[in-house]
Amino acid sequence: MARWPRRARLAALAVTVVLLLGGLAATLLAPHTRDWFVREGNARLQGYSLALGAVAFRPWTLTLEFRDLVIRQAAHPEPAVFAAPRLVIDIEWRALARGRVVARALLDGPAVVLDVAQLQAEASDRVPLARRGWQRLPELYPLEVNAVVVRDGTLVYRVPEPTRPLRLTRIAGWIRNIRHVEAAAARYPSPLHLEAMVFDEGRARFDGAADLLRHARLALQGRGAIDAVPLATLGPLLRDYPLRIAGGTLATAGEVETGPAGTRLHLAQVAVSGIRVDWLGGADARQQASLRRAAAVARRAVRDPALTLVMDELRIDGEFGYVNRGRDRPYRVFVDRAEVLARGFGNRASATPAALRLSGRPMGSGNAIVTGAFRTGPGPPDFALDIRALGTRLPALNPVLRSHANLDAAAGTVSLYSQILVRDGRIRGYVKPLLRDVDLYDPRQDRDDGVLHRIYEFVADGVRRIFENQRDDTIATVADLSGPVQDPRASTWEVIRNLARNAFVQALRPGFEQGARRPNSRRTSAPRPTPPPAPRDAPARKAS
Repeated sequence: MARWPRRARLAALAVTVVLLLGGLAATLLAPHTRDWFVREGNARLQGYSLALGAVAFRPWTLTLEFRDLVIRQAAHPEPAVFAAPRLVIDIEWRALARGRVVARALLDGPAVVLDVAQLQAEASDRVPLARRGWQRLPELYPLEVNAVVVRDGTLVYRVPEPTRPLRLTRIAGWIRNIRHVEAAAARYPSPLHLEAMVFDEGRARFDGAADLLRHARLALQGRGAIDAVPLATLGPLLRDYPLRIAGGTLATAGEVETGPAGTRLHLAQVAVSGIRVDWLGGADARQQASLRRAAAVARRAVRDPALTLVMDELRIDGEFGYVNRGRDRPYRVFVDRAEVLARGFGNRASATPAALRLSGRPMGSGNAIVTGAFRTGPGPPDFALDIRALGTRLPALNPVLRSHANLDAAAGTVSLYSQILVRDGRIRGYVKPLLRDVDLYDPRQDRDDGVLHRIYEFVADGVRRIFENQRDDTIATVADLSGPVQDPRASTWEVIRNLARNAFVQALRPGFEQGARRPNSRRTSAPRPTPPPAPRDAPARKAS
């Protein structure tokens, strides 16, 4: 500095003195700065409180550093709604080069907890969450925030029961140009990136852009993907529904765009691997109420003109079961080694019907193939199904036979053929079960049954042997499923569920009873079904 001109030396000395005095003032005023931020922050919040461990202010760069920032709900202080070990707000030098003085916020290790009790308290409060004063907190810093960076964040969803909470961890991401410093004329001027670990095992990623200023609601577009997400972790969310999930992982990729005109979600592929799902029959009143609410939400979503959902392909492999809990003799029926392939589903009318194919082993034996075509979009159900289940071992169905027909099978197989067309509020179709090599009485199997029941099965088996088809040792019966749809407002899946639960059971039962006890059993061979007709190519119907 000795070689510098005298004026330059004086200027450098003045800058050094200012920096030292500023640092000294910031150190001396730090406790008062923290108290001021706590006081002003709590004055802006309603129903929540803010606490700070320490505040550091560097005036020469307008840098604020908060330590141990915590926000709690007044109604339920524990757990804290938000906690950040470190929050730094400083000048964004990238924007300063363009002549704009704006700020950047850096969050290190933030944690957000969504607790069910806190969410219920928030929902019952008359003051909406958006009016709690959150948007006024940035007013405590003199500059507008133009960029946000998050490192190693956590998002937790907690339920009251002592179950494993749902967690997103290692959240990292950023969003830039919030204040439209760059490319203000672009439709989505704020690029963003987000990635996280899902339920400690899966991975999620999203890349896109947003507009946080021009519209009353969030405007966002981008492409995302999730991979290897363990579905069994969703158990706590299903506690109020008659549905149980074990195992399985989810992977999907697609695009989303949301804005003032609505939301469009395009899923290119959804894959579920290794899942086991059981639907529990005999739902109690609480579960039935939850199902009705969920069905109402689904119907509103399907008919919402602001939502467009398109799914190109869905693949599922695993095991699907139904547990009957509503009878004296409960049972479980299932299809293992199941593979589901669906294409072209959505909530808007399409000129091309959606396609479905399902294959698997009913009760662990035989082979079943279901093919179908569905007319998607609003309006009454419009679909066609072709069902073929071949060679399922009858002894595996004994729990069902005991419950519905009071019978046991010692040997034999059952096959089932069905075609169903639902259109214009009516059902047309049939179900034909075919029994082969049936043996209803086995002293070894029935030695623990009562004497009267053993005599009944012995006589029933003798009558069956007299009236069965002696040429190929088969028994068949046909049940007509034609009639009106009971609830015209029901969705396609509700109609299929009711058919599976009621019509198919009622169709199977006469096949056993007539073959076992009645001399007028129809002695026919297996039909040869033709592919079902596809739903007609009708113009799109208005939402009912």
